[in-house]
Amino acid sequence: MALEAFGCAVDRDGRVARLTESQVAGVLAAAKACNAGEPGAPPKGTPVGGIQPLFLELGGRPRAARAGDLLISLKIADELVGVRSIGPPLTNSEANTETEPIETLALMMTTCKRWLEAFDVPQPGLTPYLVRMGEIYTGRPASAHFLSGIYCVTTPLTFGDRVCRCMIERAEYSITAVPTPMPISGANVPISPFAAMAVAIAEIIAGWAIALALNPANPLAGLICSGSLDMATGKARFSRLEAIRQDAGVVQVLGRGLGCAVWCAHNYTDASEPGYPAVADKHFKSLTLNQFGAGVGCHQGTLDAGRVYSNEQLAIDIELNDLLQRHEAGLPGDCDMMLDALTEAGEDIGRDWLSDPSTAEHMREFQKPPDLLRPEAAQDILKRAQDKCQAALARYTPPELPGDKLTEIERLVDSARQELL
Repeated sequence: MALEAFGCAVDRDGRVARLTESQVAGVLAAAKACNAGEPGAPPKGTPVGGIQPLFLELGGRPRAARAGDLLISLKIADELVGVRSIGPPLTNSEANTETEPIETLALMMTTCKRWLEAFDVPQPGLTPYLVRMGEIYTGRPASAHFLSGIYCVTTPLTFGDRVCRCMIERAEYSITAVPTPMPISGANVPISPFAAMAVAIAEIIAGWAIALALNPANPLAGLICSGSLDMATGKARFSRLEAIRQDAGVVQVLGRGLGCAVWCAHNYTDASEPGYPAVADKHFKSLTLNQFGAGVGCHQGTLDAGRVYSNEQLAIDIELNDLLQRHEAGLPGDCDMMLDALTEAGEDIGRDWLSDPSTAEHMREFQKPPDLLRPEAAQDILKRAQDKCQAALARYTPPELPGDKLTEIERLVDSARQELL
C-alpha cells in the first residue's frame, strides 16, 4: 500500500512493485541529500557485535552459542582495552527464538559498563520492547536507541515478509534505513561480478524506496556484503578478489559516483581459525578495499563468513583495527619529528639529514613489519590474545545499576515472555 501511494506500479497478486526512472532518480537524490559528506578521521577503537550463531573456544570446534558463552564474551568485551562500544556478539541458542533478542539485551544492560549499541533484530513484533529497553537505558521517551535499520536481503531482488514487517514497525522512528544486499556470485546471482553489482545496487535503491514510502523523513544509507561461490567446496567466499571487486564496485557507483552513503561489511572474511591466517585474510581484504576507495573498515572477532565468533580473535582484531585505523589516518605523529630533522638539516649546508641518528631510528621503525603481520609470530599472536582475554575476564566488575532500573528490566523480559510465547 505504501509503495502504491509512493507511485510505484504494484502487482498485488504477484507481490511485485516497479519503480519508474523518475522515481529512481528521486530516491537517489534523497539518498544523496542524507549523505553528510566525506567522513573525518576514522573513529578509534573496535565496536563489538554481529550476533554470530556459532562460538569457537580456543582449541575447540565451532558450536551453537549458549547463554554462558554469551555472558563470558560480554564480560571480556567490557574489559578489553580498545573496545569502544558493545552489541551482542553471539546468539543464545538456549533461549526461545521469539524472546532471545530481548533477553540478550537485558543481559547486556546488566553486564556491560561500556556504551551499548543498536543491533540487528530481523524479527517483527519486538520493536515495542526494544523501544522500552531504550527508554530504560537512555532515560528518553520513545527511544530508538536499540533499533537497527540494517535490513539484509539474501533472496535476489526480493524483500521478504520478515524484513518488510520490521521496516514497517520501525519507520515511524526515523532511524537510518540501511538496505544490506548479500549477493553471492554463482549462487543467488549470476557468476558475473557485474551482475552481482547490478543486483546489489537495485536492492539498495529498492530498500531506500520502501523506507521513503513508509516515512519520507527516514535517513538513508547502504551496506554491501557480497561474496563469490567457491565451485570446489560449494562455500561462499568473502575475501577473494571477485567479492572485493563487487563490494568496491557498489561503493564506487552509489558512493563515489552518485554521492550516497554506502559502506562495505569488512568483517565477513574467510578464515576459520583465529590467529595469523585470519589476520592475513582480514588485512588483505581491508587494504584492497581501501585501494578501491572503500575504506579499511573494522573487524569484530568474526570468522568463517561471519558465522563464528571467537574472543581471542576479537582481541587480535582490536590490534589489527588499530593498525588499519592508523594506516587510514595517514602518517603517524612521530613522522613529524623526521620532518623537523629534515627542516633543521636544510638550514645547515654542512649537515646531511640522512646521517642524523633520528632519521635512521625512524626508518628502522617505519620499515619493521608489526608483529601482527609476521607469519613466524603466529603462535605468539594467539598466546597474547588468550592472555588478554583471561586478564580481562579476571578483572571484570559488573555495572552498578539502580534497583528500580533492574526491576524495570526484569518486568519487561517477563512481559515479553508472557506476550510473545
